[in-house]
Amino acid sequence: MFRQTAMLLLLACFASQAFVHAEDKGHIQVKCEPGISILLDGDLKGVSTAEYGGLIIQDVPAGVHELRALKEGFAPQVKSVTVEKDRVAVVKLGTFIPSVGSIEIRTLPVECLITCPGIGVTNLKKADDPWTKSDVPVGKHEVSLMWNDKTLKMNIEIRNACRTVVTANFLKMEIGAVVVDPKAEEARKAEEAIPTVAKNAPFPLIAVSPGSFSMGSEKGSADEKPVHKVTLTKAFLMGATEVTQKQWIAVMGNNPSNFKGDDLPVECVSWNDAVEFCRKLTAAERQKGNLPAGMEYRLPTEAEWEYCCRAGSTTTYCFGDDEGRLGDYAWFSGNSGNTTHPVGRTKPNAWGLYDMHGNVWEWCHDWYADKYQAGGQADPVGPATGQYHVLRGGSWIYGGAGFCRSASRISCGPLNWLNIIFPDFGFRVVVGAPLTKQ
Repeated sequence: MFRQTAMLLLLACFASQAFVHAEDKGHIQVKCEPGISILLDGDLKGVSTAEYGGLIIQDVPAGVHELRALKEGFAPQVKSVTVEKDRVAVVKLGTFIPSVGSIEIRTLPVECLITCPGIGVTNLKKADDPWTKSDVPVGKHEVSLMWNDKTLKMNIEIRNACRTVVTANFLKMEIGAVVVDPKAEEARKAEEAIPTVAKNAPFPLIAVSPGSFSMGSEKGSADEKPVHKVTLTKAFLMGATEVTQKQWIAVMGNNPSNFKGDDLPVECVSWNDAVEFCRKLTAAERQKGNLPAGMEYRLPTEAEWEYCCRAGSTTTYCFGDDEGRLGDYAWFSGNSGNTTHPVGRTKPNAWGLYDMHGNVWEWCHDWYADKYQAGGQADPVGPATGQYHVLRGGSWIYGGAGFCRSASRISCGPLNWLNIIFPDFGFRVVVGAPLTKQ
Protein backbone atom coordinates (compact mmCIF):
# COMPACT_ATOMS: atom_id res chain seq x y z
CA MET A 1 0.00 0.00 0.00
CA PHE A 2 2.86 2.40 0.85
CA ARG A 3 4.51 1.89 -2.52
CA GLN A 4 1.22 2.28 -4.41
CA THR A 5 0.43 5.52 -2.58
CA ALA A 6 3.96 6.80 -3.16
CA MET A 7 3.81 6.09 -6.86
CA LEU A 8 0.43 7.79 -7.24
CA LEU A 9 1.88 10.89 -5.61
CA LEU A 10 4.93 10.65 -7.84
CA LEU A 11 2.76 10.46 -10.95
CA ALA A 12 0.77 13.45 -9.73
CA CYS A 13 4.02 15.38 -9.35
CA PHE A 14 5.00 14.66 -12.95
CA ALA A 15 1.51 15.34 -14.25
CA SER A 16 1.46 18.76 -12.57
CA GLN A 17 3.91 19.98 -15.18
CA ALA A 18 1.19 19.61 -17.81
CA PHE A 19 -0.94 22.34 -16.23
CA VAL A 20 0.88 24.94 -18.35
CA HIS A 21 -0.11 24.34 -21.97
CA ALA A 22 2.02 25.26 -24.93
CA GLU A 23 -0.68 27.60 -26.29
CA ASP A 24 -0.86 29.63 -23.04
CA LYS A 25 0.98 32.90 -23.67
CA GLY A 26 1.45 36.25 -21.99
CA HIS A 27 3.63 39.33 -22.43
CA ILE A 28 6.60 41.03 -20.79
CA GLN A 29 7.14 44.78 -20.48
CA VAL A 30 10.71 45.75 -19.60
CA LYS A 31 11.10 49.24 -18.15
CA CYS A 32 14.60 50.65 -18.57
CA GLU A 33 16.68 53.33 -20.27
CA PRO A 34 17.12 53.26 -24.08
CA GLY A 35 19.86 51.23 -25.72
CA ILE A 36 19.69 48.13 -23.51
CA SER A 37 19.88 44.75 -25.27
CA ILE A 38 17.25 42.38 -23.85
CA LEU A 39 17.66 38.60 -24.05
CA LEU A 40 15.01 36.09 -22.99
CA ASP A 41 16.20 32.55 -22.28
CA GLY A 42 19.37 33.38 -24.23
CA ASP A 43 17.62 34.76 -27.34
CA LEU A 44 17.93 38.46 -28.25
CA LYS A 45 14.45 40.04 -28.26
CA GLY A 46 15.42 43.59 -29.11
CA VAL A 47 16.95 46.84 -27.87
CA SER A 48 15.04 49.15 -25.52
CA THR A 49 13.82 52.52 -26.84
CA ALA A 50 12.63 55.81 -25.38
CA GLU A 51 9.30 55.40 -27.18
CA TYR A 52 8.29 52.40 -25.11
CA GLY A 53 10.26 53.37 -22.02
CA GLY A 54 12.04 50.08 -22.47
CA LEU A 55 10.90 47.07 -24.51
CA ILE A 56 7.73 45.01 -24.93
CA ILE A 57 8.04 41.27 -25.63
CA GLN A 58 4.80 39.76 -26.89
CA ASP A 59 3.46 36.19 -26.99
CA VAL A 60 5.81 34.64 -24.44
CA PRO A 61 4.91 31.06 -23.38
CA ALA A 62 3.53 30.91 -19.85
CA GLY A 63 6.08 29.80 -17.27
CA VAL A 64 9.36 30.90 -15.74
CA HIS A 65 11.94 32.61 -17.97
CA GLU A 66 15.38 34.15 -17.58
CA LEU A 67 15.68 37.77 -18.71
CA ARG A 68 19.16 39.18 -19.25
CA ALA A 69 19.82 42.90 -19.86
CA LEU A 70 23.12 43.97 -21.43
CA LYS A 71 24.75 47.40 -21.63
CA GLU A 72 28.23 47.76 -23.04
CA GLY A 73 30.76 48.53 -20.34
CA PHE A 74 28.40 47.55 -17.51
CA ALA A 75 27.68 44.38 -15.58
CA PRO A 76 24.62 42.49 -16.93
CA GLN A 77 21.36 42.35 -15.01
CA VAL A 78 19.69 38.93 -14.79
CA LYS A 79 16.12 38.50 -13.57
CA SER A 80 13.65 35.63 -13.31
CA VAL A 81 10.25 36.42 -14.88
CA THR A 82 7.04 34.45 -14.37
CA VAL A 83 4.67 34.83 -17.32
CA GLU A 84 0.96 34.06 -16.90
CA LYS A 85 -1.64 33.49 -19.61
CA ASP A 86 -3.03 36.73 -21.10
CA ARG A 87 -1.21 38.88 -18.53
CA VAL A 88 1.66 41.39 -18.75
CA ALA A 89 4.65 40.76 -16.51
CA VAL A 90 6.39 44.07 -15.76
CA VAL A 91 10.15 44.02 -15.18
CA LYS A 92 11.87 47.14 -13.89
CA LEU A 93 15.62 47.23 -14.34
CA GLY A 94 17.79 48.93 -11.75
CA THR A 95 20.84 51.12 -12.22
CA PHE A 96 23.57 49.48 -14.27
CA ILE A 97 26.85 49.08 -12.40
CA PRO A 98 29.98 49.81 -14.45
CA SER A 99 32.18 46.84 -15.25
CA VAL A 100 35.67 47.54 -13.94
CA GLY A 101 39.02 45.85 -13.60
CA SER A 102 42.46 46.94 -12.45
CA ILE A 103 45.84 47.72 -13.97
CA GLU A 104 49.33 46.97 -12.70
CA ILE A 105 52.44 48.43 -14.34
CA ARG A 106 55.96 47.10 -13.78
CA THR A 107 58.97 48.79 -15.40
CA LEU A 108 62.72 48.64 -15.59
CA PRO A 109 63.95 51.16 -14.51
CA VAL A 110 61.22 51.76 -11.94
CA GLU A 111 60.99 55.53 -12.54
CA CYS A 112 59.02 56.66 -15.60
CA LEU A 113 56.04 58.73 -16.69
CA ILE A 114 52.66 57.05 -17.25
CA THR A 115 50.05 58.42 -19.64
CA CYS A 116 46.71 56.71 -20.16
CA PRO A 117 43.88 59.19 -20.89
CA GLY A 118 41.21 56.48 -20.79
CA ILE A 119 41.79 55.97 -17.07
CA GLY A 120 42.43 59.61 -16.24
CA VAL A 121 46.23 59.48 -16.00
CA THR A 122 48.52 61.99 -17.77
CA ASN A 123 52.31 62.19 -17.24
CA LEU A 124 52.08 60.60 -13.81
CA LYS A 125 55.47 60.15 -12.17
CA LYS A 126 55.99 56.47 -11.33
CA ALA A 127 58.37 55.89 -8.44
CA ASP A 128 57.16 52.55 -7.03
CA ASP A 129 57.00 49.11 -8.55
CA PRO A 130 54.42 47.94 -9.26
CA TRP A 131 52.13 50.92 -9.84
CA THR A 132 48.50 49.90 -9.55
CA LYS A 133 45.09 51.43 -10.13
CA SER A 134 41.71 49.84 -9.40
CA ASP A 135 38.20 50.62 -10.70
CA VAL A 136 39.47 51.00 -14.26
CA PRO A 137 36.64 51.02 -16.86
CA VAL A 138 36.37 47.87 -18.94
CA GLY A 139 37.54 48.32 -22.52
CA LYS A 140 40.62 49.01 -24.58
CA HIS A 141 43.04 51.78 -23.56
CA GLU A 142 46.37 53.04 -24.86
CA VAL A 143 49.19 53.15 -22.31
CA SER A 144 52.26 55.29 -22.96
CA LEU A 145 55.38 54.97 -20.78
CA MET A 146 58.29 57.44 -21.03
CA TRP A 147 61.80 57.23 -19.52
CA ASN A 148 64.42 59.82 -20.48
CA ASP A 149 63.91 60.18 -24.25
CA LYS A 150 62.50 56.69 -24.75
CA THR A 151 58.80 55.90 -25.14
CA LEU A 152 56.99 52.57 -25.07
CA LYS A 153 53.32 52.33 -26.08
CA MET A 154 50.72 49.61 -26.41
CA ASN A 155 46.97 49.06 -26.44
CA ILE A 156 45.75 47.10 -23.42
CA GLU A 157 42.43 45.46 -22.57
CA ILE A 158 40.72 45.81 -19.20
CA ARG A 159 38.29 42.99 -18.42
CA ASN A 160 35.66 42.85 -15.71
CA ALA A 161 37.04 41.79 -12.30
CA CYS A 162 40.45 41.01 -13.86
CA ARG A 163 43.90 42.53 -13.44
CA THR A 164 45.86 43.63 -16.51
CA VAL A 165 49.61 43.48 -15.85
CA VAL A 166 51.84 45.64 -18.07
CA THR A 167 55.56 44.88 -18.09
CA ALA A 168 58.02 47.27 -19.76
CA ASN A 169 61.81 47.11 -20.12
CA PHE A 170 63.33 50.35 -21.44
CA LEU A 171 66.78 48.77 -21.62
CA LYS A 172 65.56 46.26 -24.20
CA MET A 173 62.71 48.45 -25.49
CA GLU A 174 60.18 45.72 -24.84
CA ILE A 175 56.61 46.02 -23.57
CA GLY A 176 53.88 43.44 -23.03
CA ALA A 177 50.66 42.85 -21.13
CA VAL A 178 48.74 39.88 -19.73
CA VAL A 179 45.25 39.68 -18.25
CA VAL A 180 45.06 37.82 -14.95
CA ASP A 181 41.62 36.40 -14.09
CA PRO A 182 41.55 35.54 -10.35
CA LYS A 183 38.73 33.05 -10.85
CA ALA A 184 40.61 31.28 -13.63
CA GLU A 185 43.71 31.10 -11.48
CA GLU A 186 41.71 29.64 -8.62
CA ALA A 187 40.14 27.11 -10.97
CA ARG A 188 43.56 26.11 -12.32
CA LYS A 189 44.93 25.51 -8.85
CA ALA A 190 41.83 23.55 -7.89
CA GLU A 191 42.18 21.36 -10.99
CA GLU A 192 45.80 20.62 -10.11
CA ALA A 193 44.60 19.46 -6.68
CA ILE A 194 42.12 16.90 -8.08
CA PRO A 195 44.35 13.82 -7.55
CA THR A 196 44.98 14.81 -3.92
CA VAL A 197 41.29 15.49 -3.26
CA ALA A 198 40.36 12.09 -4.70
CA LYS A 199 42.98 10.35 -2.58
CA ASN A 200 41.75 11.96 0.66
CA ALA A 201 38.00 11.80 -0.05
CA PRO A 202 35.75 9.87 2.36
CA PHE A 203 34.43 7.67 -0.49
CA PRO A 204 35.54 6.76 -4.03
CA LEU A 205 35.56 9.55 -6.63
CA ILE A 206 36.30 9.29 -10.35
CA ALA A 207 38.29 12.04 -12.11
CA VAL A 208 36.48 13.37 -15.18
CA SER A 209 38.34 15.33 -17.85
CA PRO A 210 36.86 18.28 -19.79
CA GLY A 211 35.25 17.48 -23.12
CA SER A 212 32.28 17.81 -25.46
CA PHE A 213 29.26 15.63 -26.18
CA SER A 214 25.82 15.71 -27.79
CA MET A 215 23.20 16.16 -25.06
CA GLY A 216 19.64 14.92 -25.42
CA SER A 217 17.91 12.54 -27.83
CA GLU A 218 15.76 13.04 -30.91
CA LYS A 219 14.15 9.62 -30.23
CA GLY A 220 13.05 10.41 -26.69
CA SER A 221 10.51 12.68 -25.03
CA ALA A 222 9.90 16.28 -26.09
CA ASP A 223 11.93 17.58 -23.15
CA GLU A 224 15.02 15.77 -24.46
CA LYS A 225 15.11 17.99 -27.55
CA PRO A 226 16.78 19.60 -29.33
CA VAL A 227 20.00 17.61 -29.31
CA HIS A 228 22.77 20.14 -28.81
CA LYS A 229 26.51 20.22 -28.32
CA VAL A 230 27.72 20.83 -24.78
CA THR A 231 31.32 21.53 -23.81
CA LEU A 232 32.48 21.11 -20.22
CA THR A 233 35.61 23.20 -19.81
CA LYS A 234 36.68 22.19 -16.28
CA ALA A 235 37.83 18.89 -14.83
CA PHE A 236 35.86 17.56 -11.86
CA LEU A 237 35.32 14.48 -9.71
CA MET A 238 32.15 12.39 -9.76
CA GLY A 239 31.07 9.95 -7.06
CA ALA A 240 31.79 6.42 -8.26
CA THR A 241 28.44 5.37 -6.78
CA GLU A 242 25.27 6.88 -5.45
CA VAL A 243 25.61 8.18 -1.89
CA THR A 244 25.07 5.26 0.49
CA GLN A 245 23.22 5.22 3.76
CA LYS A 246 26.51 4.74 5.65
CA GLN A 247 27.97 7.82 3.97
CA TRP A 248 24.80 9.80 4.64
CA ILE A 249 24.71 8.89 8.34
CA ALA A 250 28.37 9.90 8.76
CA VAL A 251 27.52 13.44 7.61
CA MET A 252 23.88 13.96 8.60
CA GLY A 253 23.50 11.74 11.68
CA ASN A 254 20.17 10.21 10.57
CA ASN A 255 18.79 7.79 7.99
CA PRO A 256 15.57 8.71 6.13
CA SER A 257 15.64 5.63 3.88
CA ASN A 258 12.74 3.20 3.52
CA PHE A 259 15.02 0.24 2.72
CA LYS A 260 17.75 -0.02 5.38
CA GLY A 261 21.36 -1.09 4.77
CA ASP A 262 24.79 0.53 4.98
CA ASP A 263 25.63 -0.13 1.32
CA LEU A 264 22.18 0.62 -0.05
CA PRO A 265 21.72 4.04 -1.66
CA VAL A 266 20.18 6.62 0.63
CA GLU A 267 16.65 7.40 -0.58
CA CYS A 268 13.58 9.35 0.51
CA VAL A 269 15.74 12.49 0.28
CA SER A 270 14.57 15.76 -1.21
CA TRP A 271 16.66 18.09 -3.37
CA ASN A 272 17.01 20.37 -0.33
CA ASP A 273 18.28 17.44 1.74
CA ALA A 274 20.87 16.51 -0.89
CA VAL A 275 22.11 20.10 -1.10
CA GLU A 276 22.43 20.26 2.69
CA PHE A 277 24.46 17.02 2.68
CA CYS A 278 26.86 18.56 0.16
CA ARG A 279 27.14 21.76 2.21
CA LYS A 280 27.98 19.91 5.41
CA LEU A 281 30.43 17.58 3.68
CA THR A 282 32.19 20.54 2.06
CA ALA A 283 32.60 22.24 5.43
CA ALA A 284 33.90 19.07 7.09
CA GLU A 285 36.42 18.23 4.34
CA ARG A 286 37.63 21.82 4.15
CA GLN A 287 38.18 21.86 7.91
CA LYS A 288 40.29 18.69 7.58
CA GLY A 289 42.40 20.36 4.88
CA ASN A 290 41.21 17.89 2.23
CA LEU A 291 39.44 20.45 0.03
CA PRO A 292 41.18 23.49 -1.48
CA ALA A 293 39.60 26.86 -2.18
CA GLY A 294 37.78 26.85 -5.48
CA MET A 295 36.30 23.36 -5.01
CA GLU A 296 33.21 22.09 -3.23
CA TYR A 297 30.99 19.05 -2.91
CA ARG A 298 27.75 19.68 -4.78
CA LEU A 299 25.12 18.09 -6.98
CA PRO A 300 26.12 17.58 -10.61
CA THR A 301 24.66 19.82 -13.25
CA GLU A 302 22.37 18.00 -15.65
CA ALA A 303 25.05 18.34 -18.35
CA GLU A 304 27.74 16.90 -16.08
CA TRP A 305 25.44 14.01 -15.19
CA GLU A 306 24.65 13.06 -18.78
CA TYR A 307 28.29 13.51 -19.83
CA CYS A 308 29.33 11.05 -17.12
CA CYS A 309 26.46 8.64 -17.78
CA ARG A 310 27.29 8.44 -21.47
CA ALA A 311 31.03 8.05 -20.76
CA GLY A 312 31.86 8.72 -24.40
CA SER A 313 28.91 6.77 -25.85
CA THR A 314 26.29 8.15 -28.24
CA THR A 315 23.85 5.25 -27.84
CA THR A 316 20.61 4.80 -25.89
CA TYR A 317 22.47 3.46 -22.86
CA CYS A 318 26.13 3.72 -21.89
CA PHE A 319 26.67 0.17 -23.19
CA GLY A 320 24.73 0.42 -26.47
CA ASP A 321 21.15 0.25 -27.76
CA ASP A 322 20.23 -3.29 -26.68
CA GLU A 323 17.68 -2.98 -23.87
CA GLY A 324 18.18 -6.68 -23.16
CA ARG A 325 21.59 -5.92 -21.64
CA LEU A 326 20.25 -3.36 -19.17
CA GLY A 327 20.10 -5.86 -16.32
CA ASP A 328 23.90 -6.14 -16.38
CA TYR A 329 24.22 -2.42 -15.62
CA ALA A 330 21.07 -1.42 -13.75
CA TRP A 331 18.53 -2.32 -11.10
CA PHE A 332 15.17 -1.41 -12.63
CA SER A 333 11.59 -2.64 -12.52
CA GLY A 334 12.53 -5.65 -14.64
CA ASN A 335 15.04 -7.14 -12.20
CA SER A 336 14.97 -5.25 -8.89
CA GLY A 337 12.51 -7.40 -7.00
CA ASN A 338 10.79 -4.19 -5.82
CA THR A 339 13.69 -2.97 -3.70
CA THR A 340 16.93 -1.01 -3.94
CA HIS A 341 20.26 -2.86 -4.11
CA PRO A 342 23.76 -2.25 -2.71
CA VAL A 343 25.69 0.20 -4.87
CA GLY A 344 28.47 -0.98 -7.15
CA ARG A 345 27.13 -4.52 -7.73
CA THR A 346 26.28 -4.05 -11.43
CA LYS A 347 28.76 -3.40 -14.23
CA PRO A 348 30.26 0.12 -14.33
CA ASN A 349 30.28 2.26 -17.44
CA ALA A 350 33.45 2.94 -19.41
CA TRP A 351 34.58 5.60 -16.92
CA GLY A 352 34.18 3.40 -13.85
CA LEU A 353 30.87 4.86 -12.64
CA TYR A 354 28.30 2.48 -11.18
CA ASP A 355 24.48 2.61 -11.19
CA MET A 356 24.21 5.57 -13.55
CA HIS A 357 21.27 3.58 -14.90
CA GLY A 358 18.66 2.52 -12.34
CA ASN A 359 18.66 1.81 -8.58
CA VAL A 360 17.50 5.31 -7.48
CA TRP A 361 16.72 8.50 -9.35
CA GLU A 362 19.54 11.01 -8.89
CA TRP A 363 18.95 14.70 -8.15
CA CYS A 364 20.79 17.22 -10.33
CA HIS A 365 21.56 20.86 -9.57
CA ASP A 366 19.46 22.32 -12.40
CA TRP A 367 15.97 23.72 -12.42
CA TYR A 368 13.87 21.84 -14.96
CA ALA A 369 13.02 23.30 -18.37
CA ASP A 370 10.60 21.50 -20.70
CA LYS A 371 13.03 21.84 -23.60
CA TYR A 372 16.70 22.56 -24.12
CA GLN A 373 18.14 25.72 -25.58
CA ALA A 374 19.29 25.20 -29.14
CA GLY A 375 22.91 25.73 -30.15
CA GLY A 376 26.23 24.92 -28.58
CA GLN A 377 26.73 25.67 -24.89
CA ALA A 378 29.67 25.72 -22.50
CA ASP A 379 29.23 24.65 -18.86
CA PRO A 380 25.43 25.11 -18.81
CA VAL A 381 23.78 25.31 -15.38
CA GLY A 382 20.10 25.30 -16.37
CA PRO A 383 17.42 28.00 -15.99
CA ALA A 384 17.88 30.79 -13.45
CA THR A 385 14.89 29.56 -11.46
CA GLY A 386 11.83 27.33 -11.71
CA GLN A 387 9.36 25.13 -9.87
CA TYR A 388 10.99 21.72 -10.29
CA HIS A 389 14.49 20.27 -10.18
CA VAL A 390 15.80 17.59 -12.53
CA LEU A 391 16.25 13.90 -11.66
CA ARG A 392 18.17 11.46 -13.85
CA GLY A 393 18.94 7.79 -14.31
CA GLY A 394 15.76 5.83 -13.63
CA SER A 395 15.07 3.70 -10.56
CA TRP A 396 14.24 0.29 -9.16
CA ILE A 397 10.50 0.80 -9.57
CA TYR A 398 9.23 3.58 -11.79
CA GLY A 399 8.84 3.57 -15.56
CA GLY A 400 10.84 0.58 -16.70
CA ALA A 401 13.85 0.45 -18.99
CA GLY A 402 12.88 3.53 -21.00
CA PHE A 403 13.40 5.80 -18.01
CA CYS A 404 16.92 4.43 -17.53
CA ARG A 405 18.13 5.82 -20.87
CA SER A 406 21.12 8.20 -20.79
CA ALA A 407 18.98 11.10 -22.07
CA SER A 408 15.86 10.45 -19.99
CA ARG A 409 14.86 13.15 -17.51
CA ILE A 410 12.06 13.80 -15.03
CA SER A 411 11.48 16.53 -12.48
CA CYS A 412 9.89 17.24 -9.13
CA GLY A 413 9.84 20.00 -6.54
CA PRO A 414 12.65 20.51 -4.00
CA LEU A 415 10.41 20.64 -0.91
CA ASN A 416 11.35 18.73 2.21
CA TRP A 417 8.10 16.73 2.40
CA LEU A 418 9.44 14.54 -0.40
CA ASN A 419 11.78 12.77 2.01
CA ILE A 420 8.91 10.82 3.56
CA ILE A 421 7.24 9.91 0.28
CA PHE A 422 9.56 8.62 -2.43
CA PRO A 423 11.76 5.57 -1.71
CA ASP A 424 13.55 5.99 -5.06
CA PHE A 425 14.95 9.54 -4.90
CA GLY A 426 18.69 9.63 -4.15
CA PHE A 427 21.79 11.34 -5.54
CA ARG A 428 25.53 11.23 -6.13
CA VAL A 429 28.01 14.04 -5.64
CA VAL A 430 30.41 16.02 -7.75
CA VAL A 431 33.56 17.73 -6.47
CA GLY A 432 34.32 20.76 -8.61
CA ALA A 433 34.20 24.50 -8.98
CA PRO A 434 31.21 26.30 -7.42
CA LEU A 435 28.47 26.95 -9.94
CA THR A 436 27.68 30.47 -11.14
CA LYS A 437 25.09 31.72 -13.62
CA GLN A 438 26.50 32.68 -16.99
